[in-house]
Amino acid sequence: MAEVSVAILLPDYGGIGYHAQGTVAGARERGVVVSGVEVASSTSFLNLVRTAWRVRELLKIRNVLFVEIGRNEGTTFLTALLASWMSGKKMNVLSHDGAMLVRSPGAFVLARRRRLSKRVAYRLADPLLSRWLRILFQRRVERWYATTEGARDEMLAAHLAPCFVIVHGLEDPVSTSSPSEGRAIVVPGFLGPNKGTDVAVDAWLQTTLGDGYFLHVIGNTHEGTREWANRLHEQLINAGRPFQWTVDTASDDEFQHAIANAAMVLVPYRESNPTSGVVIRAIVEGRCIIGSAVPAILSFVTDGVSGVVIPSADVTRLANAMVTLAADSQLRDQYGARLVELQGHNRRWVDQFVSIAQHW
Repeated sequence: MAEVSVAILLPDYGGIGYHAQGTVAGARERGVVVSGVEVASSTSFLNLVRTAWRVRELLKIRNVLFVEIGRNEGTTFLTALLASWMSGKKMNVLSHDGAMLVRSPGAFVLARRRRLSKRVAYRLADPLLSRWLRILFQRRVERWYATTEGARDEMLAAHLAPCFVIVHGLEDPVSTSSPSEGRAIVVPGFLGPNKGTDVAVDAWLQTTLGDGYFLHVIGNTHEGTREWANRLHEQLINAGRPFQWTVDTASDDEFQHAIANAAMVLVPYRESNPTSGVVIRAIVEGRCIIGSAVPAILSFVTDGVSGVVIPSADVTRLANAMVTLAADSQLRDQYGARLVELQGHNRRWVDQFVSIAQHW
């Protein structure tokens, strides 16, 4: 059997792109021959075709095409479909949001982050294209991978098969303290309306927490959210409440340690994939999570048992939860310990990638 060599398509932003970059580097360290091709999230169709042609040429020396996608990576997936068709080689696809692929494939492939184009994609493109795209998926995808059993079952029911479950894992914990010892209320990850960063800021400003507690916003922006995030920063400065703003400057180690030593981790998403790297990182570190009722939270956190679940965009409920948990350090420790106990099967994604690559 020929040695496995892989071409990976990488989104140019967001958590999926970040993890895909880590996959390329980690797989190379483990001896897998890997080439990464970055796909611009906002690009013309002509540039998309050019990128697909580059991948087609790359597949003359790579024998596997792999793509990792979430709910905003339609451009990356469309590029992979074109490259697969041009080269004649089928894809291996890890989908973080299989439900959207099943329900609205036309909208998924064509929607961009701008609200108007998403509306057009859902109302016009999806009804016209979905049937044909489902047929194309069946013909151009060799293997599907999902991050939860529920997502796998939904994909199989839509004839996206074969489909296998890969548990989303991360590195070993680095925490040096318990949640009860922490004072940072951390809002980690990419900043944007869908991530609810504004909800966290508004909720923090509703509280009057003292005793050393402070809000720590740490993560990255992209071109479409940078100005929006700057306005949140100004809001915090003008309010005069204690906070730390580590945006577009944090190293991987700083990001990991911020979560690892948090008193609480806030995940006030308005929408999400079934899994989130931020949520998994907080679970691995045994942190106390307050999150909104979206798939990335509901897949792991049970309200009142292993964390606090609030309605999406509910500023008052989030503020009240912060105040309650700040006053009960023992409960923060209990929630964190319960998450570690329930999710003790963690395994790093790059190790799983190398394992499945050996069977391609």
